[in-house]
Amino acid sequence: DPVTGEITPYENRLWLLRRDEPIRPVYDTPVKVTHEWWDRDGQHVWFVGNPKRFLGTGDEKATWRLRLSDLHLERVCDHFWHAHDSPCGRYVVGDRHFGGKFKRGTASSVHLVERDTGREVTLVSHIPEHVTPGRQYHIDPHPRFSPCGRYVKHTTPVRGRVEVDVHRVDAAIGRE
Repeated sequence: DPVTGEITPYENRLWLLRRDEPIRPVYDTPVKVTHEWWDRDGQHVWFVGNPKRFLGTGDEKATWRLRLSDLHLERVCDHFWHAHDSPCGRYVVGDRHFGGKFKRGTASSVHLVERDTGREVTLVSHIPEHVTPGRQYHIDPHPRFSPCGRYVKHTTPVRGRVEVDVHRVDAAIGRE
C-alpha cells in the first residue's frame, strides 16, 4: 500500500471477469504465477512461473499457455521473467536475469524462441545492472514484439541511460 507501506502477498493471480458473470478464480486451488497476458485468440492466457507446484504436479518454472475452456496447460519454453508472444504466434520473446537472487534492474539477457522447434536465439547476452531509486520504477528489459511482429523491442541501459533497443526478427532467426 503506497500510504501505509503494508504488503499483502497475493495468493492467486489468475481470475476471470466476464460480462454479466461473477468474478471467479481460474483454478479452485490458488496458483501463484506472474506477468500474465491474453492470447490474441481470447481463449488462452499466457504467464510465467511454476503453476505445477501449486497444482501438485511438480516445480517447473517456465513460460506457459493456458486454454481456459478445459484448463489445458502447455509448457511453451523455458522460464523467463517477462515474456510475450508474437502476433503470428510463432515466436516468444523473453528476458532472464543471471547471478544470484532477482532484484529490480539486475543484469539480464533477452532471447527469442521459435515455438515450432524450441530453438532459442540470444538477442542480447548481457544487459548490465541498472538500479534506480524507488520500488516501483525498474529497468528490466520487458521485451515485446512490435504490432506487425517484425521487430522485438526492449529497454536497455547499455550506454549508461535507459534506451529502447530494436531487433529484426528475421535477422535474428537467420543468425543462428
